[in-house]
Amino acid sequence: HAQRSPFSVAVPPARTAARQSRITPGSASDLGSIAGRARSFKLQAVDSFGNLQRYDAFAGPDRVVVTLTGPSTVVADVLDNRDGTYAVAYTATAAGMYQLVVQLWTADEAAAAGGWNTTLAAAAAAAVDLAKVVRSMRVQILAAGGSPTGAGGGWAGPRHL
Repeated sequence: HAQRSPFSVAVPPARTAARQSRITPGSASDLGSIAGRARSFKLQAVDSFGNLQRYDAFAGPDRVVVTLTGPSTVVADVLDNRDGTYAVAYTATAAGMYQLVVQLWTADEAAAAGGWNTTLAAAAAAAVDLAKVVRSMRVQILAAGGSPTGAGGGWAGPRHL
């Protein structure tokens, strides 16, 4: 709001910036899990100035691709909350170390690539584009007994890497 002006001005955020966007929780120890158990986190899209992104009904949503690569490959389910945030859920079925990669494609980038479809989503999951990476980290998925080897030993939380 400009001082002494009866008008308010709304300035929309700039184009989404993958590297400035953030996930919550954001540490590897928070994102590890037990094999077969669902895990989730939230992605908050922001622009290059740190402004929270908003849903743009005209341009469409940004596209988020989350993969875990390790003893098995997992492509996470992503739900657009239509408020600049995305709910991400995944379930790794095998214990071991995984590389978790979160990629964010702006609506413009998806349109320039011919529109977002299952082929483009699969290609994005298979080949990481470093310019679109929000976060990449190693996470540990423990065996059902709570240990890295499945030999039991109780659940003490994922190891810090």
